[in-house]
Amino acid sequence: TAEHMHGFAYPSDGRAYINNFALLGQLAPRMTVRLDSISNSPDLGRSVNVASYLFTPSEKDQGSFLLAVRCGNASDEVTIDIRRPSTVVLRADDVALSAVGCAN
Repeated sequence: TAEHMHGFAYPSDGRAYINNFALLGQLAPRMTVRLDSISNSPDLGRSVNVASYLFTPSEKDQGSFLLAVRCGNASDEVTIDIRRPSTVVLRADDVALSAVGCAN
């Protein structure tokens, strides 16, 4: 029989989405996508984390992104949803600002 290998890509922390708050001045989010491989060969079995890809969206990225991860003959794709606020509204009940402190 011929040996076959297949890859399985997944986000390292299990999330399938990224909250992109760069519009609000936050640092760009990052997500690591890992690739495991599995073979039909009894000598190889499963290999964990054979490749990884660090994905960092730009400030304006939003919606679904298809990321391809490949290592040798093993490859797969994972869809990441990027959620980004389109508008920001700041409201205050009182316009008088005062220092914020913690009571001990």
